Amino acid sequence: MRATKITSLSDLTNLWDSTNMKNLQAGVLLTSATLRNSYAVCGFSLSAFHEHHTFQDCMLRLLGEHYNFTYRPQKRNEIPLISLGKMDFGVVMGNDFVTDVFFYYLEMYDVKFPTFDFIIITQFPSPVNSIIGLFNPFEGVIGLSILASCIGITLILQSDGNGLSNTCNLLRSLQEFTMVQSLLFGQSIADGILKKVKNKKVSRPLLGIWFLSCYILMDNLYQGSIYSDLAVRNPPLVPKTFDELVSANVTIITTTPGHFLQKSGISTKASLLTESIIPDLLRKNFASNFNKFLKNLVSKIVYINAKPENTMSMSTSISKSITIRSNESLKSIPTNGMLAFMDTADYLQLWTELLNILGSRLVMQSMGRQLRVPLWQDDLGQSKFYLASN
Repeated sequence: MRATKITSLSDLTNLWDSTNMKNLQAGVLLTSATLRNSYAVCGFSLSAFHEHHTFQDCMLRLLGEHYNFTYRPQKRNEIPLISLGKMDFGVVMGNDFVTDVFFYYLEMYDVKFPTFDFIIITQFPSPVNSIIGLFNPFEGVIGLSILASCIGITLILQSDGNGLSNTCNLLRSLQEFTMVQSLLFGQSIADGILKKVKNKKVSRPLLGIWFLSCYILMDNLYQGSIYSDLAVRNPPLVPKTFDELVSANVTIITTTPGHFLQKSGISTKASLLTESIIPDLLRKNFASNFNKFLKNLVSKIVYINAKPENTMSMSTSISKSITIRSNESLKSIPTNGMLAFMDTADYLQLWTELLNILGSRLVMQSMGRQLRVPLWQDDLGQSKFYLASN
């Protein structure tokens, strides 16, 4: 090996890496893998990757090309099953140069604080195809304002009519009111009404403004409201915050699992929300109102252990409004109405995407704050290296 001047630990580290890790000097390493094809051609071309080229063959060949080594098989009982680098396939390589691979040193990469949120699954709204929308398409305040305007214009016509007495006459009032209504509905009687007005300085500007307003109101708002009432679907009223969700009569499904170690030493899977997080919050006894909120929340939650192979069938059942059952209590959960999912972000994304793909149910996101919980998740990485023999 070429002599290199070493003046610091970093120089020694670089020399070690360049000699032992980046280039294994065409060494022969033993492997416990059962090789089917020692000359497998592996790479990014799918056409060159045949069925008999197993992942172990390709893994070793690509590693050998990168780190400059070759390998030969060894019986599995002659060498321990550990890992190399960041890959753990139950395959290990070693010879007189590389005697062991250490992988027990853990380094923390990230700490996550998950939050719980909820989505609402409900039926798509249908347009209101009724005769009521034709005669009363406005809200109450707008309808009363239009009625008051019609009565006011009728009174003006009563008091300013040419050649008519100023006293109120019921039959004449009905006639004037009918003409005003006809004008509202687009009948061409504006000239006839204006001819009956006596005080031109006051009534004409007032009636002109009113005619213009009625044109805008009736030709746009009225027709648009009728079209909206008959064709446009109004979004359903659903809970938007956690407080509204707990107060509503909605079944809450949670599928986020947690692994719990029993006294017998057996690990079981249960709801992370109801078996760990909420009980911990109740034991801390923050406030009476918050404790009441948590107890009401638990009473509405149903845990379903949705295994990966069952998520699609469960989504299909919900999409078709088929009753589903809880894993723990075997409680029947009707899905033809409104129901909620309360999970972490990754589980909510899964259910949202599946139900949106099926397209038969409306999925609505919450609008309030997320429920932050005293739970953290550590992402750890393994620091691995080669150990040279003496």
